Amino acid sequence: MNESLCPALHPGAPLAPRQSLQLVLHVAPTLEDAAETRRRLLDGIARWGLPLPQERMQDVRLLASEVINNAVLHTGKPAIVSATWDGAVVRVAVTDESIQQPVVPGHSDEDPDAHPDEERTHGRGISLVMALSDTWGVDTDEDAGTKTVWFECGPWHPLSPPLPAPVIAVPNPTARRTPIPHS
Repeated sequence: MNESLCPALHPGAPLAPRQSLQLVLHVAPTLEDAAETRRRLLDGIARWGLPLPQERMQDVRLLASEVINNAVLHTGKPAIVSATWDGAVVRVAVTDESIQQPVVPGHSDEDPDAHPDEERTHGRGISLVMALSDTWGVDTDEDAGTKTVWFECGPWHPLSPPLPAPVIAVPNPTARRTPIPHS
């Protein structure tokens, strides 16, 4: 498994506001190597010290597991896993040697009513990606015979309630102020 991490950061080094980071890993077509690649990917992302809450890092961990395992299980071929930080979101992408699109529940040509349930063995991973990522997609390169499944996660979960508006106290110049005597 080859790895490239740019730029090399010191643990705990502060990030510039829009500093771009990238991690690229190659995964062999085994579940053992998929697990090791996932561990190295998440360790690399953690070293970046991103301003993401722990809950969002757990989402990244789960979604990375899904897309990496899907590439290995459904193609049986090597894949390339990358993570990037653009200053706002983490993007994880897995490129494999197949142009077959992932099964998207409810959007299958074979079964228009397909949806994940306890009986199905496929389709739940993409449902998780759809639910937990800010955005996701599939890019296909038919000439190269590859596809890239990717997702992005920012600091807040897309289904989280919106943050309350900040309260700004503005002094009222016409208000009467009564001094409070000190005892």
